[in-house]
Amino acid sequence: MKCSKKWDRSMAWTDVIALDFPGNDFIGAQEVAAREARRRIDDPMVLAWYDHKSDRSFPDVTCCSELLPGWVVYAKSRGGRLIVDVNEGEYVFVFV
Repeated sequence: MKCSKKWDRSMAWTDVIALDFPGNDFIGAQEVAAREARRRIDDPMVLAWYDHKSDRSFPDVTCCSELLPGWVVYAKSRGGRLIVDVNEGEYVFVFV
């Protein structure tokens, strides 16, 4: 089964916060996403992420859905409760 890692807003199952980040690096995007998550969740933890530029995701799990990337299925099934979408899908972080 071929499965894309790409994020699409229609995949959301919980609140999505959209952020614009002028930088173009993963670490900077992760820092602004975590800062935003701390405003909404006590002691947030990154459960999953996607980096569109490198087409990498975490966790790098085998796809188990034809409709959703593995990292999305993983985050949803493990209680991800906040999605931070940085630069319109350039970087996506799921927090629990």
